[in-house]
Formats: sequence, structure tokens, C-alpha cells
Amino acid sequence: MVREIRRGVTIAFGVLFLLLGVIGGFLPVIQGWIFVLIGLTLLARELPWVRHHLERLKGRFPKQAAHVDRLKQRLTPGHPTTRSANQSSGAAPK
Repeated sequence: MVREIRRGVTIAFGVLFLLLGVIGGFLPVIQGWIFVLIGLTLLARELPWVRHHLERLKGRFPKQAAHVDRLKQRLTPGHPTTRSANQSSGAAPK
């Protein structure tokens, strides 16, 4: 039950971000491509056909895919660059 709700919310947010990206393509205020990437990433978690097309894009643009992969690693909890100053300096928490 919770899994289905989470899946529906993820798909809804993915579609919302895709729509914002399309709107951002026409408006100079919003950077549309960022919202498109976020939307596709969210949808790829739940929809196999989106995941397939993203993999094809990674093969076509390997340099950009490497940048995205490095960014994902940096934003992953537990990665050394995402730890707080206390954790990374080795200081004992109070």
C-alpha cells in the first residue's frame, strides 16, 4: 500500500518537473533543462521505458553522463562531501 502511494507521488512529481521544464523552455526566467533532468530522473525510478531512454542518452553523451554521475555521488547521504564538519574532521559529537 505504501509502495503504491510512494510510486504515485514519485510519478506525479516527475511529470510536474517535466511540465515545468517544458514551460521553462519558453520562458527566459526558468532554466527548463534542469527541471527536465529532475523529472526524467524521478520517472526513471518507476518507469522502465524512461530508464531505457536515459541509458541510451548516457551512451550518446558519455561526458555529460559522467558529470551527472559525479553529482549524484556527491549528493548521496554518507558521501564524504555531504558529511557535516564535525563528522569529516573526526571530532567527537557532543
